[in-house]
Amino acid sequence: MIISQNINYQDLYRSTRHPYLMEANRKALESNPVYLVNAVRLCFMVIQPLFDTDYIDNINGFFRFPELNLKVKDSITSQHRTGEAADLKLTKRSIFQIKEYGLLEFYSLVNESLNCNAHDINQIVYHPEDSFIHVGIGYPGRQVQIGESVNGKITWLRGK
Repeated sequence: MIISQNINYQDLYRSTRHPYLMEANRKALESNPVYLVNAVRLCFMVIQPLFDTDYIDNINGFFRFPELNLKVKDSITSQHRTGEAADLKLTKRSIFQIKEYGLLEFYSLVNESLNCNAHDINQIVYHPEDSFIHVGIGYPGRQVQIGESVNGKITWLRGK
């Protein structure tokens, strides 16, 4: 099933590092309609617009049920567990913009491209070693957090 121009249904639960958990991850995603609504909301509000404006070129990770989340050594409170976060591979242009202007300015540029209010995005974490960003959405009123993760340690530039 195709969700949007660049996103297939399988992208929501795919795991390239742990493919043997993919079916269990799909069942967990489908077991809670709220997770699916969150994931589709993230697709249309954030991910597809980032594809359209050439900020990203791939989805590295999306929804994770508890066992998969544990395997990738993510927090037990991760927004990936509720379909509210995705890890997105950056294009070379995006990496250049982060290096040239800084992460906070990159966040401002990205927000101009999105189909949502800036307050809907509550977390962006840049992972320079793997050239991806973690993007989390929330609901109005949540504090926006912007950070950079190096060797598994996040330095917060805004929030936290």
